[in-house]
Amino acid sequence: MEDLPTSRADAYLRRIGAQRPVSPSAQALRDLHLRHLRTVPFESLSIHLGQAIV
Repeated sequence: MEDLPTSRADAYLRRIGAQRPVSPSAQALRDLHLRHLRTVPFESLSIHLGQAIV
């Protein structure tokens, strides 16, 4: 598996409004997870309706 380039990781963190965690921890992971859920929309009904996901 390839590492995610730093520039792409930084772009993702900006997208979800997060700072790069100082150290890996359960709290840092929880924060990233919640920010992703609150920022990146996804409509899962499209799968059941046979619609393309773009």
